[in-house]
Amino acid sequence: HALSSTILFRVARCEELPLIRAEIDWKLFQKQIPSYPASDLADELGAHLLQSALRNDPPTEVIRDIIKLYPKSCVNMDSFYAACQHASDDAVQLVMRRTMKARKVEGISWGMLAFLGDARIRLTHAQFLCRCVPEALVDPMHGVFGVSPLDRMVSGAFIHGAYVEWVAKLKLALRTVAETEAAAVAARRHSQNSQSASSPPLFHPFHALVRRLISSDFMGVQFGPLSFINSLTACVESETSDPPFHQVDEKGNLPLHIILQQDCDTNLGVMGERKLLKFLLNANPDSVMTRDSEGKLPVVLALEHGWPVYDIIVNACPSEYKEGVNTAVSSTESATVAGTKTTITAISSSPSPSSPPGNNTHNSQPQYNNLLIHDVLSCKYHQRFGVSGARSVIRYILKHFPSTSLTPNHVGRLPLHI
Repeated sequence: HALSSTILFRVARCEELPLIRAEIDWKLFQKQIPSYPASDLADELGAHLLQSALRNDPPTEVIRDIIKLYPKSCVNMDSFYAACQHASDDAVQLVMRRTMKARKVEGISWGMLAFLGDARIRLTHAQFLCRCVPEALVDPMHGVFGVSPLDRMVSGAFIHGAYVEWVAKLKLALRTVAETEAAAVAARRHSQNSQSASSPPLFHPFHALVRRLISSDFMGVQFGPLSFINSLTACVESETSDPPFHQVDEKGNLPLHIILQQDCDTNLGVMGERKLLKFLLNANPDSVMTRDSEGKLPVVLALEHGWPVYDIIVNACPSEYKEGVNTAVSSTESATVAGTKTTITAISSSPSPSSPPGNNTHNSQPQYNNLLIHDVLSCKYHQRFGVSGARSVIRYILKHFPSTSLTPNHVGRLPLHI
């Protein structure tokens, strides 16, 4: 081409022609931009020129001039990706704003936040996006197939790059949504002249993650009914120093408690609900005997809120709780049951005075007087179980641990009497 020797042409074809950034005269390049042979190079939109320039980390004025001459050069995401990988933060922000404007003009209904999890978008650049349009994170119109950018990430179907970076962006998205919602609540109170001012709740990313997963309007399942396990796995793999599902909120609740404290009404399906609970119990085995802020064990919470997981929780419970066998505890009680002297282990059903609800250091210790059979007979079942379902739960426990039918609770009452 007649212009093949110009710096403009060489930058535009930098992937094919060797070029050292220090050799680029950006002032001269700017002067030559209007003469760019876009049609001859099959680059009518100027997208290739913009991306090639971005790969060489140009001054922002150069980017501005290219987009001014070729406003459609940044409609697709490739220019933004090139900026994220090669250009300065100022250049990234400029391309981001111009890309949003160009996509809006072209009538593209979903925005750039849909690709927040892409490895080419680093955490710093993800922060730019979230600050620019925070409300778009939960807007289905800003996502592919009517799935919001947040649900797309939580779905775990599109994890790109290293887990650490991806999880950092997931936590950023969850925090941004929490802060946006808190600001909206504060604004409503102010508009209503409400005198009751309350500070927003503390943010706990993995509690927020499971809340979103079990929401009835979670649409990430469109990308795969069980792909959310990938998100949970990424969290576990990236947070090795402070395991995510061992963390408690200000009330002392684990993510497992947050799930089981809600009535079961999810989009995950029974298989997804069971996979979710099984994953959390495997990630934190001690959680199965950890009480929530109201002093309730996971098995009780599951029955009270209609979660179809009682067998999974029962299987994860220690034998001293299921059968009254605990060689680690020396104190025993003797009781006469139907003329037979039975020795049972001293395991306390309610937290000891030194173990307040929500204190996970103490609550996971086997300090209970009641066994599993006593607790499941004493709780209030969710209507989802019905009479038949409640009978199935008790039948399951008695089938596996028949001796507990003759074991009294901490006040001497047999399961039959409870």
